[in-house]
Amino acid sequence: MKRALLILGVVGVIAFAVYRLWSAPMPAEGAAREMETVAVRRDNITSEVAASGSVEAERVVGLSFRAPGRVAEVHVSVGDWVETDQPLVELDPSDIEIQVRLAETALALAEAQASRTLAPPTAEELAAARASLASAQASYNRAMAGPSESQATVAAVQLQKAEIALQRAQSAYDEVKWVGAIAAMPQSLSLQAATLDYEAAKANHDIQTKGADSADLAAINAQIAQARAQLARLEQGASDEDRHILDLQVEQARISLEQARTQLENTVLRAPFAGQVAAVNAVEGQLSATGLATVTLLDCNCYHVSVPIDEGDIGLVAVGQSAVVQPEAFTGVSLAGHVARIGLIRAGSESGGMPSTSGVVQYEVRVDVDEELEGLRPGMTAQVLIEVDRREGTLVLPNRAVQLDRGTSITFVERMVDGQPVRTEVILGAQGVGVTEILAGVQEGDQVVIPGTTSLEEQIRTTFGPMGG
Repeated sequence: MKRALLILGVVGVIAFAVYRLWSAPMPAEGAAREMETVAVRRDNITSEVAASGSVEAERVVGLSFRAPGRVAEVHVSVGDWVETDQPLVELDPSDIEIQVRLAETALALAEAQASRTLAPPTAEELAAARASLASAQASYNRAMAGPSESQATVAAVQLQKAEIALQRAQSAYDEVKWVGAIAAMPQSLSLQAATLDYEAAKANHDIQTKGADSADLAAINAQIAQARAQLARLEQGASDEDRHILDLQVEQARISLEQARTQLENTVLRAPFAGQVAAVNAVEGQLSATGLATVTLLDCNCYHVSVPIDEGDIGLVAVGQSAVVQPEAFTGVSLAGHVARIGLIRAGSESGGMPSTSGVVQYEVRVDVDEELEGLRPGMTAQVLIEVDRREGTLVLPNRAVQLDRGTSITFVERMVDGQPVRTEVILGAQGVGVTEILAGVQEGDQVVIPGTTSLEEQIRTTFGPMGG
């Protein structure tokens, strides 16, 4: 009910106003119509290309571990500022530390074996090798001469002594046989010598007790050859091939150690640059996430806005031009910027997409923000105004003072001459905000009519006609 009364009241007021206008006396014929005019003046004019886009950080990087593991420590939270190389998240390094120690041991053993093999033989080693060769040769001589009773007795004693010596050497060897480089250790060489002595004593015993046959002689000859070769290796040293193999073994062990140490370093996720933590996807005690960034880091040292510019305007834009960035989240805030990069291919071409939803060809332009603003965040929408032209001290008129003859496409103004508006053709230049550059047709100080819309009184009279006296 109240709403109906209110509507009737408004209608009544309008009807009264129409009646008053309708019944009012008409102005005398020929009375001068008031006209708004403006003077042609000199001013600075700028032309801008406007577009909107999203604020972007210089870099947005998702950081992940190279290998999964259990999270030991999380050092950062969302919003934290970090410096380059600062630890962000750490994995439990226990297993990798064991691998590093094993690799260090393997390298030390390889180096020790190489050093031992390449070192000149000791006097003891040479004496043992010569004794083995002499023993083998003596066995051969006795076999060829045939056994005697005393020789058989001596052979039995020698065999027993060689057996005892072999057992002792075997026991000494068994105590260190787990070592990877056992072949280069004295226990190994002693066992080899004891084995050779035992085999020589056994062969000699067999010869002394049963006589040597062709097989026995062949075995003794083999022992002699083996003992001679062992002595030659000690006297001549390692061959070039042996040295090369030892070098490769050492290098292989060194590479394995470097790999293990790199894996240990990779258990600590570090910041590759100074920035702000945008996301953390890690919980202490849980396994590191797979397929997701453990930490997302923003490089906030520089923000920029990427905007699409229509092909009709892209020719006006150049790298280095000044720009104004207006984030929509901050009303009335304008930040200085500049054009940093202009795309060479149309926007969307690299992904096979359409240039724009309207089908207009556009090019991506990057505008760097030169001022800092607290609270500015990636993803915010911003309006960008790029200054593409600037004219200093040029003749200008308000845009609404310039008219277009649709029939001839001639631009003109109504210039006041002796108190009367005279249609005057003008040539237009650059277009600024609310004003247009006038290149020819008027002079500074000329008064130009601002065409106005008809007043409400004139519209009513035109529609209903004069009714007043």
